Amino acid sequence: MLLTNPTLIEQAYAAAAKHNWSLVIQCLQQFWGETAGTGRTLAPQRGLSMTLAPQRGRPQPTSDQLDQEALLELALKVLVNGDFQERWEIASFLPKLGDATISPLHAILEDEQADLDLRWFAGRILSQFEDPAVVAALVLLLDNDGDEELSQMATLALANIGTQAIASLAKLLEEPASVTLAVSCLSRIRSNGTIAPLLQVVNHPDPIIRAKAIDALISFDDPRIPPVLVAAVNDTAAPVRKSAVTGLGLCCTHNSQHYPPDVDMVQVLKERLWDFNLEVCQQAAIALSRLGTDPAAAAIFELFKSTATPVPLQVTAARSLHWMATPTALEYLEQIICHTTVTEVFREIITGLGMIESAELIPIASQMIIRALQNHHPHSPIHDATIKISVAWAIASLTGRSNQLQQPEATAALTHLLTDPDPRVQLHVRHALASRS
Repeated sequence: MLLTNPTLIEQAYAAAAKHNWSLVIQCLQQFWGETAGTGRTLAPQRGLSMTLAPQRGRPQPTSDQLDQEALLELALKVLVNGDFQERWEIASFLPKLGDATISPLHAILEDEQADLDLRWFAGRILSQFEDPAVVAALVLLLDNDGDEELSQMATLALANIGTQAIASLAKLLEEPASVTLAVSCLSRIRSNGTIAPLLQVVNHPDPIIRAKAIDALISFDDPRIPPVLVAAVNDTAAPVRKSAVTGLGLCCTHNSQHYPPDVDMVQVLKERLWDFNLEVCQQAAIALSRLGTDPAAAAIFELFKSTATPVPLQVTAARSLHWMATPTALEYLEQIICHTTVTEVFREIITGLGMIESAELIPIASQMIIRALQNHHPHSPIHDATIKISVAWAIASLTGRSNQLQQPEATAALTHLLTDPDPRVQLHVRHALASRS
């Protein structure tokens, strides 16, 4: 063998045969230290470059290359077979061997049958390489593996190498065969540096790519993004419209100052309340609730004037109104309570009113619930036992949250519920009364 220091390498192989991984690590570290001391370098490389052996005329590996192969083989043996401490020590050594370590570590990371700790270490070591292939491997792990610790490791690893990999990933956007993977990788890197390359593909012919790009962009508050979202709400693909509407809602939450000045955001979102796709409609209601204005509340309330509005959308609309927690939104909710015959919608409103935290609105919400309890219309959901239970807990929650609320009126409403013939209602009312004391 053409080894510079065969004794240390041979000792390491002998120790590996006896599963003495600590001694293997010691030999590898000593060998590396002695090599550095002589001024030699084992150049990190993906493959073996060759030198010609004149006596044969065939390429032969250099001694440095054989050294590196031996070191990599031994280090991987420690990683695969060692205990946690030994893996920890070898994890700091492997990156010194350069890009040649990427392929075997990648294989370990993708092996679902491998030990989870081993895969965790493989991902952690890979995070020290600024390589698009590493980013792709970590993204695939996040997308396909359900283990929480592996997902956390992959997330941290992407945060560690992501910024350095952006330029390489951006180049992959120009290749049709790699654009999908490149967008997936960029979408996982939470850095402003991804905005420009992602903006390049928001009009891509493939709707999946457009949706992924929009989905990634909506997490940033940047003046380049809102105009793109406003245009994308009219995209022909429902996933793109949904992502764009979600993004506009998040901009409302961020109090973004980057909206195009000539855009009526309520009108833009209102049109999507009547989208052909239910999920787009639901997301539009949520986005309008984040605007928090009276015109936004009025737009949501319009849904309840149509008999064609599906129940899931009605529930989302009711939830959006009580999330707004404004006097106007509560007025609309009371109108809905008085007229709806849909149990799910009624329950959503009662539950939402019970969560009101504004000191100004708590008395209003309590009175709304009490009046709903007095509704004797035969088709009102108030006669459902589960609704009465929701009423009891909503009243108890509101009275416990405000000293200004008139306790006698709330107590009278709960006491009345104690006379309900359903024992489940009686039980919950007793607990609700006890929770106020």
